[in-house]
Amino acid sequence: MNAHWESQFNPRCAVPDNDVYTAKSKIKSDQAYQRFKDVEQLRYGQGELANMNLRRSSKRGEPLFVFIHGGYWRGRDKDDFGYIFTALEPTDANVAILNYDLCPKVTVSQISAQIREALLWFNANADTLGFDREKIFVAGHSAGAHLIAMALAQDSSTLSVPDGLVRKAYLISGIYELSPVLKVSVNDEIQLQPEDVPRLSPICFPPSKKTSYDVIVGQAEPQGWVDQSVSFFAHLQKQGVQSHLTVLPDRHHYSILQDMEMPEGILSSRFITDINGELK
Repeated sequence: MNAHWESQFNPRCAVPDNDVYTAKSKIKSDQAYQRFKDVEQLRYGQGELANMNLRRSSKRGEPLFVFIHGGYWRGRDKDDFGYIFTALEPTDANVAILNYDLCPKVTVSQISAQIREALLWFNANADTLGFDREKIFVAGHSAGAHLIAMALAQDSSTLSVPDGLVRKAYLISGIYELSPVLKVSVNDEIQLQPEDVPRLSPICFPPSKKTSYDVIVGQAEPQGWVDQSVSFFAHLQKQGVQSHLTVLPDRHHYSILQDMEMPEGILSSRFITDINGELK
């Protein structure tokens, strides 16, 4: 194990008390599921974990907000993030929290395809679910941010997402150039190969030109992780895509999630403003 790479790109090493944050978040999520009895579990694909928790709006034609969790592609679950429903309660948006199959049962490539499959499923089922397909907002944390960026990459995939299908993408504490993954211990489970790096790194592809990107990272993250967001933002700017970079003071890989636990959180407030305000 290389101590330098572990400290820079293994969040559990960078934040030794990470279990304190995940335990608190789990309590808030459990409280949300106890409160919101109208949450449905739906499937979007054939994978074992190709499912979601969805809370529909009481009104037709409202936006859709999708959250994709992190866990380095090999951990966590949609049920850990039920607090997103609480955070977005001030909106009339439909809210979905996605699951996806996990490494090592599947590859990062297969997970990336699953997220594209999910976005296409939402687009195809907008009328049935009752939301406005032109107002889809997607947020992802850590590996979830990578999966969104990869899903929106304009590559040669046969399962491509139409440019502009997503109105705005919030990329929170993501990793966008995957070569560091080869050097950390979690790759024992992820099983990323050197040949995977160029084809699974979103920074290697043009982004969706019609999507607005909000790249967000905590200032207290290791510098290598911060640099990932700074570099991807520069990539978006070079491509002429509407994008914004936010470095949140005193936030690290786990504490940044607390800004999505309640409506008054820094990130929750941003989501609410966009959904209810000028982007609606």
